[in-house]
Order: sequence, then structure tokens, then C-alpha cells
Amino acid sequence: MQKYLLALLMLGVIFWFPKSVYADIQYGNDATDSCNKLHFAVSESPVCPQLTYNAGGNQNACRVKQPPGQNYIGTYVMVITVTSNDGKAHTFDYHDISSFCTNGYATGDQYCQCSDNLVREPASGSTHVGAVPKTITITRSSTDATGTVCGVYQIDFFIDKIDNKANCKYEHAGGNTSGTAGLCETGRVCGAATPTPTPIPTYTVSGNVFNDTNKDEVKDNGESDYAGGINISASGGTVTTNQNGTFTISGLTAGTYTISYTSLPSGYQMVYPKNGAPPSFAVTVGPGCSVDGTTGGTCDANNNIQNLNFSITNSTPWFQVYGLDTRFDNGQQDPIPQVPTCPAYALNQDPQTGSPGVYFSGDSASSFGQGKVSTKNWSVGGTFYPEVYASSTGFPLTVSYEKLSSLAQAAGIVPTDLTTFASCTNLSSCTLPANLADGIYIANGDLTIVNNYTFAANRNYIFLVNGTLTFKGTIQTPAGSTALFAAQKDIVVDRSVGAAANICPVPQAQIQAILSTDRNFTADGIDNCLNGKDKMLNLAGAVVVNASGNGGSFVNHRDLCGDNPSVPSVTISDRLDFLLNLPTFLSQQPVTSEEVSP
Repeated sequence: MQKYLLALLMLGVIFWFPKSVYADIQYGNDATDSCNKLHFAVSESPVCPQLTYNAGGNQNACRVKQPPGQNYIGTYVMVITVTSNDGKAHTFDYHDISSFCTNGYATGDQYCQCSDNLVREPASGSTHVGAVPKTITITRSSTDATGTVCGVYQIDFFIDKIDNKANCKYEHAGGNTSGTAGLCETGRVCGAATPTPTPIPTYTVSGNVFNDTNKDEVKDNGESDYAGGINISASGGTVTTNQNGTFTISGLTAGTYTISYTSLPSGYQMVYPKNGAPPSFAVTVGPGCSVDGTTGGTCDANNNIQNLNFSITNSTPWFQVYGLDTRFDNGQQDPIPQVPTCPAYALNQDPQTGSPGVYFSGDSASSFGQGKVSTKNWSVGGTFYPEVYASSTGFPLTVSYEKLSSLAQAAGIVPTDLTTFASCTNLSSCTLPANLADGIYIANGDLTIVNNYTFAANRNYIFLVNGTLTFKGTIQTPAGSTALFAAQKDIVVDRSVGAAANICPVPQAQIQAILSTDRNFTADGIDNCLNGKDKMLNLAGAVVVNASGNGGSFVNHRDLCGDNPSVPSVTISDRLDFLLNLPTFLSQQPVTSEEVSP
């Protein structure tokens, strides 16, 4: 490498000053001496911006690539870490030269370099390095004799001897003089007015937590922010929350952050986002601003984020019973809202008898949201005083498919096969014919009734379905008549069957019958407010699940979305006349035996 002899009379010392480089720590930053004994690795702090190449000897081309004011360096540190290449102990001698150019940029011809205000540090003598690396730290700052707050720092580090051999100091693996240099501009031009530091821009994220009543993930007109305390956390910035459900995160530098909502109130569920826990948004502020806009989030013209809204709701489907005893041996979760249009009870009073019925919860706890069991609070069972159902006749129940089939056979009644009617030859699309006679009818397979049907007055009907029964139409049973449907599998009411309007007082029941299923009863629904709200389903009579004793559930898939806070999604009302008009062969005749003395 070409060398320049710089003859300076400084403290009576003449020394060699090597050519420096056009970029910070690009010269010999990973050096090995020519004897291959030691390795010298160099780092700097702070890392300085690279200087431009001094093409054509134009010293002005050496200015830092970043604009002045971007790189205020008060202290510059170069750290040299020396390790043994062969794992053996060695000694080495070194010296360093520090320069400080007050002209605001490095000068020279081919390479940007600084050679003003030279200070030569004395040789170190013999420094030992062995299995443990040796660290040498050279610091220059504006508070020592070489520094000020303007200009350029340069530090050159030289190897003088390895194991007391001067011939080891030249030619490392890169072919250059064994040593290294660092060059760092302060970003300030000496003699000029001190520039005002360019502030680092900061950004904000703002939004709210709102009650998404219709659960469509959008803050619609009339939907208000949650009026209570909220907890918002962020992976950066300063979070400010308000009691009106709004929040702001300020002081964010450009970048990507995670914003989380961590305080879902009691009685509420998360609508969006549903990731987590906790539910969170990933946002980017500053250049390249981006945000999940599902709930309204947008980037403004200044790359801040607005309307980062967390969607929660207390709009949850619930159901209600009128005048009937109700039994859930595994307890009941009926989230009644605080102030519905219908009375806030799970069991409402029958308009005729004034009785709300009794609630049985088996051996499990129940919850009724913000409502109550009934006006009388009549309830039996629970975790403290369990009352698990035990039938005097055991399973299957009298209204099960199996039991009804047996009773009919014992009474000598042969059920009429529904496929004998032309409109029901295809059981998967059966249209019940008009003016059915009294009797027992059977479907040997899954049955779907597709038409709206009204039974004749003063008649009794029993339908046995050896499979799953599905209603796609209404069933109307006038006073004085009885209709009983018993399914060996499930009973499903299609989502198309329901009230024209979700209102209270509840509309006339769409299905009027005693419904008994050996397995599950399902109120089918859309069950997704993004696709639309469901119809209220109103039943009159009774619903029995698990009639065979092998397991079964009452399943409600009706979600009224924005109507949930006002009305139940499923109701069941009593029809006492059904009990009075049941066929006589279903009646149980009690027999009492008594031994009397002759």
C-alpha cells in the first residue's frame, strides 16, 4: 500500500501517517498480521454514516451522505479486539494517531481523509494476549484536546511488533499495512451557525372500544363507545385512555407496533379482532403506514392512524319460557340482557294461570345474565342442592320414539306410513296432505316437512319419525286438537321458520306441537351477523330432548344480532289443552294393590 510521509515536528517526534479511507472503518476492519499470529477486529460507536468517495480529488465530495444535522457526534469510540490465531500467548506493540479536522469534512486527494490536529499516542509497550481476547478502546470527544462539536474525527491504529518482531507488522490478508482506521463526521460545520437539530418525527394511533350491537364489526350510527374503563396496551409510545371508551397512543416513531385490548367487561364478548389473547391489531405508522381497516381504521395524510376500533358486544342470544316447568340437568346459561323489551326472566308467567313455572338445574350451576329465573325465583337443584332427574318409569320416556311405538303396538294400532300419500313419497320433501284423519303416522327414515300446515279441529295426531325430523314450514294446531312429533334421532327447525318481526309480546308460535327427540333439538340459524340476523323462533307446546336417555341437548343457533338486547331468539309457551286432549292410550292407569284380611 502506498504510504505518505508526513513529517511533523510535534513534541520532537517524526512519524509515519498512513493513507486513510473514504468510509468509516472500511480500512483493515478485519485484519491479520503478516505472521498470522494475531487477529484484529474493529468496531465503532456510534456507527457513523458513510462518507462519499473523493473522486477526482474534489474535497467537497467527501461530505457525509446524510444531510448536516443528522449525525451529531459528541464522542467517538473505536474498539479493537485482539485474539490469538493459534491459541497461544503472544505479545504485541501498537500505537494510535488521532486527528480532528475542523473544516467540517475530510480532506485529501484520492481518499477522504483527515490530517489536521494530529495527536500521537505513545507506543503501548508489550501487551500480552492469550486464550482470552484483549480489548483496546480509543475514545475521542468534544471535551478533550482533540475535539469539539464540529468537524471530523479520525483514529488510526498501528501494529508495531508481534512477539517483539517488527517484520510481522506489514501485509495482512487484505494486502494492506497492518492496522486500521475510523472516520466519523459530527455533522456540524465549524464556524457556521449551529443548526437546529431536525426532530425525529413521531406519530399517533387513536381509536375506541365500541358496543357493536349488530355485530357487523363496523361502528354504525347509533352504536356508542363503551362507557366504562378500558385497558389498552401498546408495544411503544404513551397510552392515554378515557372513560368514554376512547384511547390515544402518542410518541410513536416510524415503525410497526402491536395494540392490544385487555379488559373485556363482564357480559361482553369480542367481535373484532378475535385473535389473541389479548385481541390485538398490528399497525405501521410513518412512511408505509398500514392498518387493518375492518372496524374503520385508516391512515391519515400525516401517516397517523385513526379509528382503530375494538368491537365488543353484549348482544347475545337468549331464550325464554312461558308457563312451563323447565329442566336442564347440566344447568342453563341464559344471558338475559339488562333491560329487554320482554320481561327479564328465563321463565315468564303464563297469561292465563299467572304461574311462571319451576326451573330445575340438575346438579350444575346456572347463569341468567342480568336477569332472573322468574318473578317467583322458583328453582330446584344446582351445585349445592343437586336434583338430578329420576323418572319413576325410567328411560325411555313415554314420549320417546321407542316408547310410543311400543304403546301403539300394545294398543293394536298400526301407524299409517306417510309414503302412502303421493305428496310424501319422498320423505326428504314431504308435503302433508290436507284434512289428515286422526291417528298415528310413521316415517321410516329422515323426514322433512316442507309446507305450512294447519291440523283439523278436535283431532289428535302422533307422528313417529325413525330418523331426523326437519320442519321447513309452520305447524298450527287449533285448540281442542293435539299434535305430537317423536323423532328417533334429532328434530331441527329450519332457519326459514320464524317470526316476521322480532318483537315482544312474542308473536303467535310458528310450531305448535309437543316435540320429543331421542337426541337433540336444534333451532337452526344463520348464526353469523355478518351474513344477516336470524328470525325469532316461537314454539308452543313442549320440547323434550334425550327422551331415550342416551344423551341429547337443546341447541340454539338463532342470533338476532341487533335485536338481542330487546327480545329472546327462541321462546316456548305452554299449551295446557294438549295435555287434556292427549290420546287415551298414552294415559297411565295407576294400579294399587292392597291386602285385606278375610
